[in-house]
Amino acid sequence: MPRDKQQQKLNINQLQDFVLNERNIENILKNTHTIPISPKKILNKHQSKSIKISDELFLLPRFTDTLFWCYFIINNGLAAYEIIHSNGFKDSMQEKIQLVEQVRENKELLKQNKWKRRYIEDELVNQKTISLSTFVCICAIKKYNIVYIDGRKLFTFIENVNTTNLNIVKKTENGFSLFIGEGIEKQNKYQFYKDNYWHIEDLNKPLRGISSYKVKNLRDICNKLKIDINDSKTPKKKTILYQLIQEHL
Repeated sequence: MPRDKQQQKLNINQLQDFVLNERNIENILKNTHTIPISPKKILNKHQSKSIKISDELFLLPRFTDTLFWCYFIINNGLAAYEIIHSNGFKDSMQEKIQLVEQVRENKELLKQNKWKRRYIEDELVNQKTISLSTFVCICAIKKYNIVYIDGRKLFTFIENVNTTNLNIVKKTENGFSLFIGEGIEKQNKYQFYKDNYWHIEDLNKPLRGISSYKVKNLRDICNKLKIDINDSKTPKKKTILYQLIQEHL
């Protein structure tokens, strides 16, 4: 073989390590440190792609189990979520298997909050989506503060006394979305919900028996749920107010 052609062949082979094929890309990702991504950059990058973000800085994960992926972002950050390949099944299962082990290590926490271990483990490993109860449980294990919004209802699980570290999750028609605003944006959003929404204490039983409330309490709840408390100019009776609130659950 002529010397110049042999030299050309050698040069091409030497370039293989620098070609952006699948093998080399995976090696790059394995050896690259995760760099935090600004929520503002996420907004600009994905306005026309599969990640859906509302004008209120809420991100709706692109995978089916939106509530789990809200947890994934809380636990691992936006940058880790951004590099997930295909349908995310492998990454989600790795995370869920680790969570099952941690659930088993926190028997006392589960007992205090009346969470059933087998139920939570089954959801993590066998079900397509996790429930709100399981979501709150795995967040509690990691001591993440959770603010949950459903319509005009507000539920909080504050495990860490540092309330500056809040994670706001909102139920939507298409799944669960996570607020990705920073610092003061997050604090202002939480304060707005706290001032204007009905704060429920129990997700499974948000409304206690009617005897637990005075008329004024029910009117306050109705105002936060945007329920009219008057019939023409006459205030509605206690039983009617209670029934109207029940209809909004």
